[in-house]
Amino acid sequence: MPDRPIALLPIITRSRELDARALLAAYLLQAGYRVVTGRSDEVNAVARGARDCLYISPLLVKAAAPRLASLRERGNRVIAWDEEGLVYPDPDWYFSNRVSAESARHADAVLAWGPEPGRDLAATLPAEIGPILPFGNARIDLLREPFRRIYDKPAQELRDRFGRFILVNTNFDLVNHADGPGGLEKRMRASGRIASVRDEQRFADWAVFRQAGFDAFMEGLPILHDALPEVTFVLRPHPSENTAPWRELADRLPRISLQPPAGPVYPWIVASEAVLHNSCTTAVEAYLLDIPVVAFHPAAEAGSMDSPLPNLLSRPAHSWPQAAELLREAISGDRADWIGEEQRSIARNFIGGLEGPLSSERIVTLAEELGMKAARSRLAMPPPVNHAYRGARRLASRLLRRPGLPPDAKARFPGLTKAELASAMDRFSDVIRSNISIRQMSESAFMLEQCR
Repeated sequence: MPDRPIALLPIITRSRELDARALLAAYLLQAGYRVVTGRSDEVNAVARGARDCLYISPLLVKAAAPRLASLRERGNRVIAWDEEGLVYPDPDWYFSNRVSAESARHADAVLAWGPEPGRDLAATLPAEIGPILPFGNARIDLLREPFRRIYDKPAQELRDRFGRFILVNTNFDLVNHADGPGGLEKRMRASGRIASVRDEQRFADWAVFRQAGFDAFMEGLPILHDALPEVTFVLRPHPSENTAPWRELADRLPRISLQPPAGPVYPWIVASEAVLHNSCTTAVEAYLLDIPVVAFHPAAEAGSMDSPLPNLLSRPAHSWPQAAELLREAISGDRADWIGEEQRSIARNFIGGLEGPLSSERIVTLAEELGMKAARSRLAMPPPVNHAYRGARRLASRLLRRPGLPPDAKARFPGLTKAELASAMDRFSDVIRSNISIRQMSESAFMLEQCR
């Protein structure tokens, strides 16, 4: 319907973000929006013809500035955040590296994951950017009632499949990247995140930190495998990691099962007896889902490249015997004192949207305050240009799916079908209380509308 405003919701990593975008889309649909969502580059292609739309950007890196500027010039409103801005090391370097002041200036509103990330982000941005809104993220909404219950059934299916298991989430793509040595570094340079001597040194320090963790896990998982014969270890690497080293390890040990990400991590967390990690966002999600969390980091790891929040919400282990003992305690079922009031206070300080209105609801309200409710959104270009552009986009889409696409890109977004998106939206049928239509716009981008 042409009288309905349009919101554009790009997705960077499908397994991490699809359900959260679907939930936010549900609230936007309920509020009267049409919603375009899907693979980020395809949604961004649609956005090139957008006028007077709402664009919700999960990136504020330097490379995003021209796109956000162009969107604003055509009357679009921009709400933006850093999709990875909850778990981070030294905030002074991280946010000055990850969030560009130039990009932030082109946003009508900049959001943060919570009060502490908001303060850390504000400290690195010029004062004229304005207040940072600590709204949280729809990924946090999914961990609150009633939405967290949608993972109970798939979690039970995982328990039936694997029995009792400990979930091991790894996050070593900096030193074990799917695109080979230096793969992540190339992406960082392309996005403008390595642009100074300081950046060079910080990423070198981070690589040392990650290498220590990677080596430790390769050495320690066989120790845990033998120490805890009553459970299976489900190994879930970061989507951008090379799975070959982990597969070699799993092939040698019968109770280690390699499960590369193909969907959201939440059912795996809910199904697990405990989660083992090394400076990973999954630790925060597990804490919020009431699952015991153990953080392993070697004594050699130190300094500002360690991300504090996951460790603060976990029990720490500095040796593999200590990790085995903590995991043994976790799987014993006696979890009464696993989470303390100090950790709850830390969580409230770092994470917005744990209580009160959901992050998704706050974003819809914010969009209304920005004048979107009365917007007369348009996507179409002049007909001849539009026709040629659509043809070029279809050709580019086919070329992007060629076998030569980098492994990291394939892992981050392996595609999205209309049926898969419909299934994701169905999870939130209590939010959308009427039927929706889904129209495919390109290979992995779709228009959602609430049927009248």
